[in-house]
Amino acid sequence: MSRHGTQAAGQAYETVQQREVERIKQEIPEVQAGADKIQISTDGAMVPLVGSEWREVKTVAIGEIGQSMGADGKRLVRTDNISYFVAG
Repeated sequence: MSRHGTQAAGQAYETVQQREVERIKQEIPEVQAGADKIQISTDGAMVPLVGSEWREVKTVAIGEIGQSMGADGKRLVRTDNISYFVAG
């Protein structure tokens, strides 16, 4: 392929990519704002498998940090909307 052919192919591909970007911008909804603060905890644990084998699994918990007032008027910090993920 000649240099001119390569450049033309590159421009055509760039046009295809730009059209795809515009399509995605129009079709995909806006992402909602996330939490101001999040809390992430990780841990690992050994679990028994069939045949007397053991394997480590890893767990992560992700939650939103929020605040509220206790009955005594003191500020409480809590974690809400917690999601857990486990990989083995």
